[in-house]
Amino acid sequence: GAAAAVLALYTDMEDVLAHLPEVVHPDLAPERRDATIASLGRSFGAMSPAERAAWGQAQTGIALGYLLLCAEALGLGTSPMLGFNAEQVRALLGIPGHAPINALVALGVPDEPGFRPHRHPLDRIVSWQ
Repeated sequence: GAAAAVLALYTDMEDVLAHLPEVVHPDLAPERRDATIASLGRSFGAMSPAERAAWGQAQTGIALGYLLLCAEALGLGTSPMLGFNAEQVRALLGIPGHAPINALVALGVPDEPGFRPHRHPLDRIVSWQ
């Protein structure tokens, strides 16, 4: 069957940097909130746009992992996709050209149960030192 939704996961750290007061939680005490905004501005401001984009992509990858786990826990099926035409996705969704698109994720109720989980044994993928 068709996916109920296709999500585009991307990061726009330039927008984050430009709107830090909207990003930082509003319930922080005013002094702490101001200090957090200033600290984030210094940290991200010291990075190049490429470094900020790489940092954001790493965070988006973590979010993708949790999205897939949560969807599974709710009985939803997912299919993360790479290899798409990023420029067409940008044009369709209005995503800024500087914002990397990490993945598209099809999300919905699966038509079939799929395969049982398959994992390598730990000794195959972990080096015990």
